[in-house]
Amino acid sequence: PGLIALLFFALHLTGTYQAGAARRSLTRLAVGVLLAATTIGVAAYGPGAYGAATPPPPGVRGAAMYFGILFTLLYALLAAARAAVDWGVRQLYRHGIGLRRGVVLGGRRELDQALRVIGSDSIDHQVVGFVTVRALRERGALGHLADLGGVLTSANAEELVVATPLPESVLREAVRAASQRGARCYALPWALTAAYARSEPVRLGQRPAFRLHPPEFEIPELLLKRALDLVLTVLALPFALTLTAVI
Repeated sequence: PGLIALLFFALHLTGTYQAGAARRSLTRLAVGVLLAATTIGVAAYGPGAYGAATPPPPGVRGAAMYFGILFTLLYALLAAARAAVDWGVRQLYRHGIGLRRGVVLGGRRELDQALRVIGSDSIDHQVVGFVTVRALRERGALGHLADLGGVLTSANAEELVVATPLPESVLREAVRAASQRGARCYALPWALTAAYARSEPVRLGQRPAFRLHPPEFEIPELLLKRALDLVLTVLALPFALTLTAVI
């Protein structure tokens, strides 16, 4: 268990558990395995690894052979396992299983732009339609901005992609509507012209975007949330201390 934990920690340090291309990087995987194998090798053959009653280590050649075999086996097994998982996930996506359903907020032109941006770079997205923001409802639209909440619910959407500039007050309401229905809200770079305070840079596929969060809680809601956090922390503390002692 200790060696497995060491391997996981080394892979975490090199960023192989991050999302997107970082997780698929064979270079990061090799560096993580190299770090873990080196640590294990030093622990096995380094100074202090052998006591007086045990035979001496098998020398530099034996240590190098042990290190090479360990590195090769770990790297080959992990690379093969990740390739197999990626292949299986792609097969599920091709059959429509596990795809993240998204709705684009904008017109037909913005829908086409969003599809060009994220459609070819992100295999786990399925854009199901668009919600128009213009006064006249466009042909093929799932609904109008005023019906955004109902559209997200009926489309079973998990993501809302803002693809057109909106006034800050309208954008705030759209983000709140998405959050209330459990959908993540993103904005493409050209759509976020206002200085929206609750945004963070992310990626959709391989393209830059912004993740939008709902406005800050009002004071009563904030106090209630803080009180709930403290109560849950106090209740969980004995269990956490016991678990820490066992570990």
